[in-house]
Amino acid sequence: MKPAILLGLLSLVVAIETAYAFDASTRPWRSGETEFKTEFFNSPSPDPKFKQAFEEAMRIWTENSTFVFTADSDSSADPCGADVLNGISFEEDDCGDAYGASTLAVQTATFSGGQRTRSVITFNSAVNWDVFSGNQAGSTDFQRVAIHELGHSLGLGHEDSGVPAIMRSFIGSIEVPTTDDINGVAFMYDTDDDGVGIAEDNCSDVANTGQDDQDEDGVGDACDADIDGDEVFNGETVDQAYAVSSLVNSFFFLGAENGGNWWAQTFTAAVAGQLTGVKLPTSCDDRENGQPSNLSVSIQGATASGLPNGVEIDAITVDDATGVGELGLMTFDLSGGGTASLIPGDQYAIVVSSNGECFYQVGSGDYSPGRASVSGNGSTWFGQSFDLPFLTIVSPTTLDNCPMIINADQADADNDEIGDACEDMDSDAVDDDVDNCPNTPNTDQANLDQDSFGDLCDSDMDGDGVDVGEDSDDRNPLLCIDSDDDQCDDCSSGMFDPADDGEDTNGNGICDLSDPDNDGDGVSDAEPDNCPDIANPDQADADGNGVGDLCEAELCVPVKAGNGNLALICI
Repeated sequence: MKPAILLGLLSLVVAIETAYAFDASTRPWRSGETEFKTEFFNSPSPDPKFKQAFEEAMRIWTENSTFVFTADSDSSADPCGADVLNGISFEEDDCGDAYGASTLAVQTATFSGGQRTRSVITFNSAVNWDVFSGNQAGSTDFQRVAIHELGHSLGLGHEDSGVPAIMRSFIGSIEVPTTDDINGVAFMYDTDDDGVGIAEDNCSDVANTGQDDQDEDGVGDACDADIDGDEVFNGETVDQAYAVSSLVNSFFFLGAENGGNWWAQTFTAAVAGQLTGVKLPTSCDDRENGQPSNLSVSIQGATASGLPNGVEIDAITVDDATGVGELGLMTFDLSGGGTASLIPGDQYAIVVSSNGECFYQVGSGDYSPGRASVSGNGSTWFGQSFDLPFLTIVSPTTLDNCPMIINADQADADNDEIGDACEDMDSDAVDDDVDNCPNTPNTDQANLDQDSFGDLCDSDMDGDGVDVGEDSDDRNPLLCIDSDDDQCDDCSSGMFDPADDGEDTNGNGICDLSDPDNDGDGVSDAEPDNCPDIANPDQADADGNGVGDLCEAELCVPVKAGNGNLALICI
């Protein structure tokens, strides 16, 4: 199948803004990313600012859309040659064809099997280029033109009927991709509409904005057949270990140009279960009479030689597989009769026959490779070998009884098909993986100290360091026990600590309740000290009321009056 080519041109025209919607290609980069060689090819030392502007244009797309551009800053690619790499260049013409009168640049895309495989951009060397922001005046801003051409590169067409868009066919005041442009990119490269492009999405067919990946295997939980990574599948999975290795036991199907074609591939089952599908990148077309081709796919037990002469165990017929030139990642549903039960280690054959032209599309990069062979009659296999991809889909016989928690042993004490690791063993309607008392019913999950254990199974309910039974108050972290008999509760600080169990005025390590001289002034509290919390060894008490002056609310001082008597002055 010959590659197809698409051109994108940008002209210098006065901008007029109206209303619209983006124009997106149906043949995007399958991986959602690509790399450009950003050294200009065959150009006489262009100003470095143009290379910088082109790489900045790539960065702007990458940071503001769901497509990823990367730059190879050290090399170039010939945009007019057979090189398969993406490249840029200043040229006098478009690879031999004259530019249009107002053409600024041309982007040329190459396609194979429905996917974009190459993009090159030539900039008209006759244009007065510069790099600037603002209105065009005497020269043309290279960066916004580069952004426009890169938009063509990732699959956007011209949009001249809509809201402001960098992808209009004429240059104007718009300098960066707009919402309309970005929505167009998302349409192509965020197929599950979760805001993560397929190049970075760990589950590109199922929306999973959070990208949760419990077992960190690179496959998001939303589409992971083994979420917890314990090698016991929780749903339909891909048998990735079919172990094809040599021509004698490994055959694959390949397109031929005559009717009555047969292709076959043997594989060794690794997962016990029912084979529910086979996925192949194929397209079919009857080019002689314009009628769609018909594919018949069956799964058979294979003989020791690998030829598909065993007993057929399931089959399906598909009309008009995909259409000419389009890459279809076709899934052939083989679950119909429920008879394709695979046994690990046994060998099976996928057999395909066609009534017209069918092509195996190479280059999808989506599946692991196998070895291939082709037959004209279904029994005599030619000796050619090919390295082509395919994929088998299996519904495992044994499903994980606890898909979110690792439990390779699948222990299930009560035989209720729910693994013990995630069972509600105490029947309190709270699953064990979140139950703070998995063996004691506690529907309310009360947890006074907010630790890992609910109150009903917590040995230290209030978290003060003293176990239930010894604690004088299980629900008060400031009360527990007086182990050192100093009359102060050892949990006065909020945690069991006899060395810090109450007020200690003089800081001598003895709590006031047990200290005979709280203020350490040498006067025992029992004498009693007329100011027990403030050191006053002289015990001064000017008004003789039994309260030391340092502790008095008012300080009174005797002063000799004019008549010779003493008067008490209080301040």
